[in-house]
Amino acid sequence: MFHGLGSKETVYMNKSFIAVLAALAPALVACADSAEVDETEGAVDLSTQSGTLGRRTIVDLAAAAVATAPYLDINAALADGYVDSGLPCIDGQGFHFINNALVGTNDIRHPQLLVYQPRRNGSLKLVSLEWLTPVDETNANNPPTLFGQTFHGPNMVDGVPFPFFALHVWLWQVNPNGLFEDTTPRFTCPG
Repeated sequence: MFHGLGSKETVYMNKSFIAVLAALAPALVACADSAEVDETEGAVDLSTQSGTLGRRTIVDLAAAAVATAPYLDINAALADGYVDSGLPCIDGQGFHFINNALVGTNDIRHPQLLVYQPRRNGSLKLVSLEWLTPVDETNANNPPTLFGQTFHGPNMVDGVPFPFFALHVWLWQVNPNGLFEDTTPRFTCPG
């Protein structure tokens, strides 16, 4: 018997689907072959976000987690065309590695930038994904969206205009400021 979209059964199924999907992403990520994993690593628990994010967003975030899990090992990122962006370490973020061929594409499975923070032993830990779109006359007043979020920017970086819209997604480290915020209070650059 069809109960319609507003039925209790459908609501329960949607909540169950989100919970299973949210649990699935970290499980798949755990299977990824990373160089070094400590107890604080792994995808953010998306099940805690199910009340604030829609089902489509949860599905997209899980897809991004699965697609970027290999980059827990920076060597996999380098092999796939990500290079050091040349930017210094940015407080509240980390070190940025860019794949220039992806800039402006905004595919949930292929972030243009990967943000890493140094571990105590000097190796790098993936913490955030970033999508980047150049600002031009066609989109200056219409920033792109991804994961149901409007990109931030354009901004100034160290007093220099940064003509890009950007969206950070703290998928690999909990950010107390929020999943889509630009910076986290949990990181200050070394030195």
